[in-house]
Amino acid sequence: MNPLPRLRELHVLLACLLFVASAGVRSARAQVNVGDIVTTNFGLQNRFQWTNDNGQVFTPSNTTVRLHDFAGKIVFFVFFDVWCGKCQAGVSQTSPGIRQWFDGYRGNSNGIPVAYVVANKERAAVYQSQTDVFLRSNNVAVCGNDYTATTHHEIRNYFVPTNSTPNGDPRPVFLAINCVADSTSHPQWQLILKDFYNGGGAIDFSAQIAAWRQTLDSVQAPPPQPTNLMVLSNAFQFTFQGQRGRTNRVECTTNFTDWTVVTNAYGTNAPLIYRDTNTPAGPKRYYKVRRL
Repeated sequence: MNPLPRLRELHVLLACLLFVASAGVRSARAQVNVGDIVTTNFGLQNRFQWTNDNGQVFTPSNTTVRLHDFAGKIVFFVFFDVWCGKCQAGVSQTSPGIRQWFDGYRGNSNGIPVAYVVANKERAAVYQSQTDVFLRSNNVAVCGNDYTATTHHEIRNYFVPTNSTPNGDPRPVFLAINCVADSTSHPQWQLILKDFYNGGGAIDFSAQIAAWRQTLDSVQAPPPQPTNLMVLSNAFQFTFQGQRGRTNRVECTTNFTDWTVVTNAYGTNAPLIYRDTNTPAGPKRYYKVRRL
């Protein structure tokens, strides 16, 4: 029997296997990069009980915290393992450096709230108590597990595959996603930040945190809109959102041609109330708020 046909078949089979293997590597490395839109409403298995701004209570009893739960905010994620020194440093430094920083200013420099979420990647039972103690000691309120009974690191791998680093299991991983609709600078659900490390001992993340703050501050708010319009006995008033580091100007007109500046609001992320006490005695006025 001539062995050449069998050899040709073997060569074809090996070529097919190499193609499939290389395609598999490419598929494994496919990931969401900075600038991409996150099309999956991914979810982490909620670890702690917490309440969102709408009063919805998330409990640790098989509930899932999903990306879309943070609509209207920027969300900053830290993926970590409690036994990893660099991961511990990442959480202990970003909890004050990101979470507390933006909480103190009531959002980024454009008034957009920033949510801080820690994703726990370690599922071994022996580490769970240590994980809870560490997170609580760093004032982490929102935490989800990146594993289920049948999956492990599924969300982390969506952004950073396991073969991204020499150690094969990158940690910690830092992500930020714009969840604000109608931002004038970034589309909703866009990945705006991704940084990851090989694990190992603790390091100083101060320089990275300063850069990450600038990235979060780069997300612009939607155009300001007057809300809560009220006609009072002696005035007309409405509310609009102030913005740290930006000026919002209130103007009025009676003819839509000549606009008069009535106030400038600068330097706060708090809701602001404008009240016009001349309305009852004056002609009809129309108002607009614009960002300078």
